[in-house]
Amino acid sequence: MEHVEVVSNTYPPGQIEEMLKTPGVLFDDVHILYPSDEKGLHFTRFFSIEPILADTQYRLWIVDDMLHWVKKEGIECDVVLAPNQPGVNVLADELADEMGSRLALWEYQKIGRFGDRFVSRRGYNILPGERVLVFNGVTQQGKCVGQRLPSFAKLFMGEVVAACVFAKGTTGDITATEKKYGLKFYSAIQVDIPIFTQEECPKCAEGDKALAWTEVIG
Repeated sequence: MEHVEVVSNTYPPGQIEEMLKTPGVLFDDVHILYPSDEKGLHFTRFFSIEPILADTQYRLWIVDDMLHWVKKEGIECDVVLAPNQPGVNVLADELADEMGSRLALWEYQKIGRFGDRFVSRRGYNILPGERVLVFNGVTQQGKCVGQRLPSFAKLFMGEVVAACVFAKGTTGDITATEKKYGLKFYSAIQVDIPIFTQEECPKCAEGDKALAWTEVIG
């Protein structure tokens, strides 16, 4: 798929390519506001993992490859910390179960921002000194697993040991996150996602109105 680079080399041939053929995954030449509030950034390309995660077989493939990385890098964690985002929370739960770890879900608002509390259906949180793997389906900018989720873990005195996503973008924050974690940062693919402030946005300069991300991807 154009604009997508396969990063993981441990998927069996054809698996990633098949998943990326799922309708509603990559939106190109769009003008999306994410998060969809007055401080949101402007995206001219957007990647949505939810259609892929709706398929049970695809989730199994993704978890299998993540587990390969976990074993290869010797990652041990007590808690998988993820946003309570539809689809993503299911994938995180399946990964945590396979790792023998607890799952802690952080509040996720529909506009695309994190809230301020745990919302795990099992009431799980993070205890002082516990090892934490921060997780998301997609990190468009890099901040969710590079800054935001780690900051929540640290509030409860957890130790972040690794970060894991299916897809990552191409911003400077992604580069910083890669440097921060090194081989302890997993992604299956990297997607070229141009992101702008309103003042820098070429679509805005053309007079095109940005749409809330939920209006575009559903």
